[in-house]
Amino acid sequence: MKLDPCTPRASFALPQLSLQCVLNCVAPSGDLYSFDGALKMSDGRSCAVSEQTLLLRSSRLRNTKWAVGIVVYTGQESKVMLNSRSSSNKQSHVEGSVNTFIIAIFFIQLVMAILSAILSGFWASTQCPKHDYLHCTSSGGQVGSMTFWTYIILLNSLIPASLIVTMEIVKVAHASFIGWDAELVHGYDKKEKKWKCAEAHTSTLNEGLGQIDFIFSDKTGTLTENKMELRYVSVDGEAYQAGDGQFLETTFLDDKKLRLDKGYKPSFQEAATEEGSSGWQFLRMLAVCQTVMLEKDDDGEISYNADSPDEVALVVGGKDYGCAFTGREGGDITLIDYTPPIGKASGPSSMKEQWKVLNVVQFSSKRKRMSVIVQRVVPPPKSTSTVSVWMKGADNIIIERLAPGSALLDRYNKHLLHYSMDGLRTLCFATKVCNIVATDEPLCTERKVHFPS
Repeated sequence: MKLDPCTPRASFALPQLSLQCVLNCVAPSGDLYSFDGALKMSDGRSCAVSEQTLLLRSSRLRNTKWAVGIVVYTGQESKVMLNSRSSSNKQSHVEGSVNTFIIAIFFIQLVMAILSAILSGFWASTQCPKHDYLHCTSSGGQVGSMTFWTYIILLNSLIPASLIVTMEIVKVAHASFIGWDAELVHGYDKKEKKWKCAEAHTSTLNEGLGQIDFIFSDKTGTLTENKMELRYVSVDGEAYQAGDGQFLETTFLDDKKLRLDKGYKPSFQEAATEEGSSGWQFLRMLAVCQTVMLEKDDDGEISYNADSPDEVALVVGGKDYGCAFTGREGGDITLIDYTPPIGKASGPSSMKEQWKVLNVVQFSSKRKRMSVIVQRVVPPPKSTSTVSVWMKGADNIIIERLAPGSALLDRYNKHLLHYSMDGLRTLCFATKVCNIVATDEPLCTERKVHFPS
């Protein structure tokens, strides 16, 4: 699930059914992450469109009352169809061996029939004139041809046709055992009111499960559940556990290795209560710098959905720390519910905050990072002209954009190396305070951002 905005300059006129426009775009291509075009209105105005406003084939609109779109590519020219490939025929090692044996048996049968036909034709051409009582009326070639097809039929029983049927029956039985295995039960489904058992959608490869020696996974969910969880965070050079926020004492063993032990300093939740601190900003970045969609079921339970499991893991991690993402208003207002730790709340037990997302630069494979420009609305900030640029992405991309001479950079690099050596995926967050001057125009909003030196 992905959050896609509409074209800013065109959204004002979408409810007008009399709107006429022309879209000029690039030729069809199989690149799913690039799209360039220009939307020209009937009154001469135009605006640019990109891949952020493009809905691919089979996309579903959710949490949207209405939408007006333009069909760009159809049929075989759509991006999904240009990326589709014909499915390969998968077969197990046993099936491959059986097919090889059947082909070998067929060739043996063919050789035997040909040899019998040659010998029969030779005997008929040489011995028939000597034995008149046989009444041979055919030549040697005719006798050999008849003998060839006769032996093809007689030797047909060499091919084990029933073996294929027997193997299919055994595979279906094996697949049934997978569904009956109590150790493969995932949990109880409240909606369907039944247990979630393992399902064998195909019986083609189940006999090969016992022959697996190595599993190579690229963490995309092909062979795994692809469930991400926030494990550790490092803020201000200090390491904390996810969930309870337990402080971890860092002991440097050498240039590359370190050890993390439970320490006695305040937890991360307690260290992040001061407004404006690094921990305070980090919690807000977890809840605001994301494209997660929030859904509520009939029982009122909240679930998060996103196109990447990393996004969901970060939002859930922020919720465990007490800063929960609760929804959006108007498309650009992000609502969060902050619950300070026990003993640190000077007012109500939870505080409602609203952050306005002024601009979003989506993550892409080229940028390897996501950036948002945000401004707090509720409670109101001290200065209405001060906004923050929040960024998250790959560690090497973020670190090379930090201010030079950072005293904590060495500790961060060692923490990242330690997490990577433990097999964890790592990413970094960064922030920048800037001043914004907004000029509202009838059709769009231009924003000029001034960075302090």
